[in-house]
Amino acid sequence: MTGIMAYFMLGLETVAEHVEELFGDDEDDLDLDGLCDVIDGSVRDIPGGTYSDPNK
Repeated sequence: MTGIMAYFMLGLETVAEHVEELFGDDEDDLDLDGLCDVIDGSVRDIPGGTYSDPNK
């Protein structure tokens, strides 16, 4: 029983480490560039709205 609990706790610790570091360049991190591109496209699609490009 102790071995099963230890296995469970170590697995939980591994999952917590991955969830703790969401931002970065690892393959399991959030795609912030893709998310920003979607938001940018949505803002540009708003009819009658004005949008100034912060990169210019």
